[in-house]
Amino acid sequence: MLAEKDKYIKEAFNHLEMVSQNKEKQIAYNSRLKALTDYNSIMAERYETGRQEGIEIGEKKGRQKLLKELMEMGIALPDELLSNIKK
Repeated sequence: MLAEKDKYIKEAFNHLEMVSQNKEKQIAYNSRLKALTDYNSIMAERYETGRQEGIEIGEKKGRQKLLKELMEMGIALPDELLSNIKK
């Protein structure tokens, strides 16, 4: 049987076999599948949001460090840049 040779086909066959048994199992299976899909979607969104926030924080710290180093080197900086160091 082909399902025994390919793990993806076997998995799909097992799902089909399970949900085709009765209506109650179909509903439970679909509910569980939707819950997993929703969870994965939420986690992906949170991951991307956190990643973006981390990038922004890192860039801000990098700019602040650069400005401090320039000041330590004696390079005059405009007041608008100096205010960024404190933020």
